[in-house]
Amino acid sequence: NWNETQEYACPEGPEAVVGWTVSQCEEGRWFPHYCGGPNGSECKELFMASPLWTTGMFEAIVQNLNLGLVPTYLGYDGLVEKVGKMHNEGRGYIFYSWEPDSLVVRYPSVPLTLPETSKECLEKYNTDPNL
Repeated sequence: NWNETQEYACPEGPEAVVGWTVSQCEEGRWFPHYCGGPNGSECKELFMASPLWTTGMFEAIVQNLNLGLVPTYLGYDGLVEKVGKMHNEGRGYIFYSWEPDSLVVRYPSVPLTLPETSKECLEKYNTDPNL
């Protein structure tokens, strides 16, 4: 299910996110081409604070590895609130954070291990995940 709060930290419209010339947020999310957009339900949400933290990096990983996730940008406070709610309800969820942030201490988490990044991959990095 998509985020019930409808409070997002991702500006809408073309080029609203610095470095995104093709990609854009729709209803506070970035949709990989295979997820069906805001009306699709083929993918699950990946809760994130902002598309500016790692501009395009995680979006490109999601798309290139066909992870079936839709980055959903909630702002840091919204991320903490959403993770807390999902945790307290015993629901499954996935979110982006880092250590030693208190979020991963407050809500015990299991790190998601991704394939190692290569030099060749990094040389092709573009801040717009659709390029």
